[in-house]
Amino acid sequence: MGDRDNTINNVIDTINFPNFRIFVLEFTKKWNKTGDDFCSPSKSCQSNCQSGSGGGGGVGSGGESASNERATYHLYNPEQNGWNLNAVSAYCSTWDANKPLAWRSKYGWTAFCGPVGPRGQAACAKFLRVTNTGTGAQATVRIIDQCSNGGLDLDVGVFRKLDTNGKGNAQGHLIVNYQFVNCGD
Repeated sequence: MGDRDNTINNVIDTINFPNFRIFVLEFTKKWNKTGDDFCSPSKSCQSNCQSGSGGGGGVGSGGESASNERATYHLYNPEQNGWNLNAVSAYCSTWDANKPLAWRSKYGWTAFCGPVGPRGQAACAKFLRVTNTGTGAQATVRIIDQCSNGGLDLDVGVFRKLDTNGKGNAQGHLIVNYQFVNCGD
């Protein structure tokens, strides 16, 4: 990636030394959605998902949210399973298993059974921005399955990313807020 792929927003700080100066820069990374620099969970990047309505409209297209919900983890292990929805017996595989690999691997996975949002097929392929209420850690996930625990059943990799203080692992669940977001796919 060359410099043409980044945008410098501003100089955050300057550190002065006797013979030189270091500038701390804030920049925005532009992701090439079709190349090797694609934003994927393995690269720990955040997408440009937006809250609010849009992206096809309908229930769950953006804005709906719930607070203080229970999030457990599930061993989907998408990377080990080739991002194959059929291999993990995901409910949404009926509609989404034949999507391109880039589509299936762009976001972490979750099962959804929260109190606010669409159910069944209408929930498939929707996006959630999930926030650990204890630490503020966030991840954007794609709904690929349904569950019955009354909240979210996150892929273990996403769960670990959100569990920055280890309390979720110790308790077997996290307390999270979620919001439906529009990620444009």
